[in-house]
Amino acid sequence: MLSCLETLVKAEVLRSAVFIEVIDEFRQFSREYCIEALATILRN
Repeated sequence: MLSCLETLVKAEVLRSAVFIEVIDEFRQFSREYCIEALATILRN
């Protein structure tokens, strides 16, 4: 899960505010949700 987020940060895909919100959500969900949520974020 963290490597998933680290990859996005290194690629500068997410803004800081969005990144913080995503981390808060990821504390409650699994790695599978991480992939689905990131796909949704990237589509938007």
